[in-house]
Amino acid sequence: NTLGYLQQSKQLLLMEAGTHRVTLDKLAESNKTISIDIAFELGVLIPFDMIIANGDRLPLKSVWDRPGNAHNFLFPIDGKDYDSALLAIDQVCTHPRNERLLDSYLAAIADTLSSTESLRSALKVTIAFLGRASNTELLPGIEEALLAGVREGVQRVARLDREDLAAVINQVSDMGSTDAWRENLHDNINLDIMCDVIDICQKCPFNAVSIEC
Repeated sequence: NTLGYLQQSKQLLLMEAGTHRVTLDKLAESNKTISIDIAFELGVLIPFDMIIANGDRLPLKSVWDRPGNAHNFLFPIDGKDYDSALLAIDQVCTHPRNERLLDSYLAAIADTLSSTESLRSALKVTIAFLGRASNTELLPGIEEALLAGVREGVQRVARLDREDLAAVINQVSDMGSTDAWRENLHDNINLDIMCDVIDICQKCPFNAVSIEC
């Protein structure tokens, strides 16, 4: 049965109520569109997905050459105030397993965050995905909101350190109840890689006080 499976599983099922929300592909049916605020939050999310190497959410040229997943976001549809307009789900950590892939991944992140022009180019596929998956006409200013969100996300990531990450990993580890779960967790989460991404964010121009656009 399901409970027996979960007790032996190497995965952690964490449930949180996401009421009055829809996935990206259902926005049009609810007569909603991607607002400027939501676009900003999507941008903020990108550097955090870089830390865990989660490419199963937003495509980003060279970093994640994948089609994107419209079901890994939940958007509010009732106009109520929430702590966040965006609810990201399915946080999958997929750090590269060999040195060649790792070097390519980190180089792609560094190149993408090397300038506004590089980031703008990488986000073209992101913007195309958002329009296609939502089946809505994107508002003017969405691209700039995404750019601003990524800059904000970079600055937030740059403020993290190894101790912050270790604390989160320990909290997640404590949520599991099986040895198989804890073993799988440590096999898939590489603290050194996460710190490498933080280092890139700390050194990139978006972490400067003022940014030339």
